Amino acid sequence: KSDTPQFDFWLVIATLEKCKPVRIPINIYAYGKKVINSGKLCTGVTLTRKNGKWYATLVVETINKKTKASKIIGVDLGIKNLLTTPVQYFGQFSEKLKDKIKQNDLKRRR
Repeated sequence: KSDTPQFDFWLVIATLEKCKPVRIPINIYAYGKKVINSGKLCTGVTLTRKNGKWYATLVVETINKKTKASKIIGVDLGIKNLLTTPVQYFGQFSEKLKDKIKQNDLKRRR
């Protein structure tokens, strides 16, 4: 975090000279601030230059909230009925597609 109101962060980059890092001020857009505040900012950054502008890609570790499981169903994909659930079935294969599947099955059996 930055101690100055002009910038959101100071990016500290190590140099080949011992104890003389380069400090680069950066500003972060609103969504980026929200993400950073919701997690833990990891070390490491990727710097990219596009069209004469520099961009920093930061990594934030967040904890995903566990969701409650809803009803679970089994689904069967078949030839007679395209998709079948315990409650009902959905759609049917076309006759052309059924014939093509049968032809492929016969070829594999030979």
